[in-house]
Amino acid sequence: KKLDSKRKILTLDLNSDDSKRSTEKIIFKYTAKNPAGKIEKGTFQGYSKLDVHSYLLSEGYEVYEIKAVAKANMFNTDLGLNRPIKKSLLVFYLTQLSTYIKAGIPLVDSIKILTNQSKSKTMQTIWKSIVYELTMGASLSEAMLRCGNVFPRLLINMVKTAEMTGDLAEVLDEQAAYYKSVEKSRKEMKNALMYPIFIFAFSIIIITFILVYVIPQFVDIYDSIGADLPGITVLLINVSNFVTKNILWIVIGTITLITLFVLLYRHNVSFKYSIESLLMHIPVIKEIIIDNEMTMFAKTFATLINNNIFITDSMDILSRITENEVYKTIIYDAVESLARGDNISSSFYDHWAFPDIAYQMIVTGEKTGQLGTMMDKVGDYYHDEHENAIAQIKVFIEPVLIIFLAIGVGGILLAVILPMFSMYNQLM
Repeated sequence: KKLDSKRKILTLDLNSDDSKRSTEKIIFKYTAKNPAGKIEKGTFQGYSKLDVHSYLLSEGYEVYEIKAVAKANMFNTDLGLNRPIKKSLLVFYLTQLSTYIKAGIPLVDSIKILTNQSKSKTMQTIWKSIVYELTMGASLSEAMLRCGNVFPRLLINMVKTAEMTGDLAEVLDEQAAYYKSVEKSRKEMKNALMYPIFIFAFSIIIITFILVYVIPQFVDIYDSIGADLPGITVLLINVSNFVTKNILWIVIGTITLITLFVLLYRHNVSFKYSIESLLMHIPVIKEIIIDNEMTMFAKTFATLINNNIFITDSMDILSRITENEVYKTIIYDAVESLARGDNISSSFYDHWAFPDIAYQMIVTGEKTGQLGTMMDKVGDYYHDEHENAIAQIKVFIEPVLIIFLAIGVGGILLAVILPMFSMYNQLM
């Protein structure tokens, strides 16, 4: 009876000013009986009580109470709802959604199936939000855009184009293949760097342990027998004493420097540009970065051109996709060139970070009217080059690590053993 009375009060509220739509999303708390017959209390983001009520009814809920809590913002909303979706998950969802649409299942019902398939509560909330937006009359691209940073801007623009041309399933398949390729490149890069990073970190830990705990014990032995110490051993002992006495400050200083570097890299454009520019001038590493960026640039540009996205809009999307400040600058220059009426290729001419092969292919594409096709070929070419560069860095890093270990650990062993030879000679 109490719930029924609340239900009647809610019906009256829906006819009041409280049902007016807000321009921003509001968090509502609701009490309702779910389709399984259980009383459920939860929260939902919407623009009005009436919208949320209509949505819950369409989902089979029997609604008893809805209360506005606050406007949705970063302080009262799960941060996971505004984080970019993992590429591997995105590929899965795009493939599934395309399959359902091809099978003739309506879009809203298809997304409801994705909601039920999702094991993560965050993803369930995101898909429910999409269904809510579609129920309120928004298009799929608009619904995805209103999810903040969850969906890539490229995908949203491709979906928007597909809504106009009517080939949504095909575009979803293309985007799934694209993001699968992107994820594959990312994993290859990660796997190539994991081994050397692990070996380097482990080496630092071992060397620090030797300096702090092992060397002092040998110092006591040398002092007890009055051995003559060579210069390299004296140097090692001095380093050991310094590290032992200042280990805490060294750790704090290292953490501080790393934190400062990360913060500057993430939030200072000039600093990030300088670091990326430096890395892009180091042999082997520069090939990996440039090949990866060119693969992303060419494949994305080809996708946009082949789907009849205006070049100016394409450049804007490309600038949002890349995280490399050097390439963002190149793309901004391209936009300015287009605004002056120049060819798009002119801004890429003779730039140190833009390979001549790619430039020549763009020129050819402009002259023949086959820019999208040429960009596809450029993307394939630099994808192969990127894989080769990753293979090279594995070959390059192994001898570098061996040399590092030989100098570090070998030098320490030499410094420890030399006084022993001196003691042996004295005894003889």
